[in-house]
Order: sequence, then C-alpha cells, then structure tokens
Amino acid sequence: MGSPEYNEFNKRTRKEEAEHRRVLDRHERCITVVEDLERRLDIGAGEHWTPGSEEWVAAATLTWEYQYRKSLDRLQGLIVSRLLELSKANMVETGYKMRKHITKAIQARSRSLKTALARYNAAAENLGDRLALTWEEILEMGRLEDFDLL
Repeated sequence: MGSPEYNEFNKRTRKEEAEHRRVLDRHERCITVVEDLERRLDIGAGEHWTPGSEEWVAAATLTWEYQYRKSLDRLQGLIVSRLLELSKANMVETGYKMRKHITKAIQARSRSLKTALARYNAAAENLGDRLALTWEEILEMGRLEDFDLL
C-alpha cells in the first residue's frame, strides 16, 4: 500500500512488462514459422536471401505485381459500380428518395475510390512502368465505354 504515485508507476510497469512478453511471444511464433518454412523448402543455413540478390528481387517483383493486380481489380470494380450508380441516378423513372439514396452511395464510393486510387498509384509506382491515374481522369469517365484501364 504505497503512495498513489507508486501505485500508478507499478501499474504502468506491469502493463509495459505484459506488452513486452506479448511482443516476445509473437516474435518467437514468427521465428518458428520461418524456420518451418525454411525446413519445408529445404533452405540451408547459408542460402538465405539478402536484399539485392536475384531471388530477393524476383520475389519483390512478384509481390509488387500481385499488389498492382489486386489494387487494379479493386479500382476497376469501384469505378464500374460508380458508373452504374450514376447511370441509375440519371434514369427517368428513378424517384426522389432513390436518387438521394444513390447520391449518398456515390459519395461513400468516392471516398473508397480515392483510397483505392492511392493504393493503385503506389503499386504502379513500385513497378515503375505502369500508368498512374489522377482523380480528375476517373471523374471524366462518364460512361462505361470511356472505362478501359487494361
């Protein structure tokens, strides 16, 4: 039963020690997974990849390609959804309440589109030879015929 300052200090110390133990446990699990993978792939002690080695560069390129394709697919899906929602909002038989609902969905999709665009541009920059897009270019795609990223 110490002073309030001592109790607070003791409480913080216990929290920090618990976090330290969690980090060490997580680290040990990661090491175990890596060792198991190396054993299954028959990677010897002196065969580890290093940054700049051929295997490292090939694996990094594959990872960037995968991220690029994944972000491109996501971006394309969001653009097509946005274009379809825009066309539905502009149909004659669409009522006022439905237009308001579609407008809210378009606004929410715009935020998702901006995030997907940032991820796409980052992945395109990693590969270096891919075309980067701007928000204005996406907004100019007013019809499905204008949409062609591939």
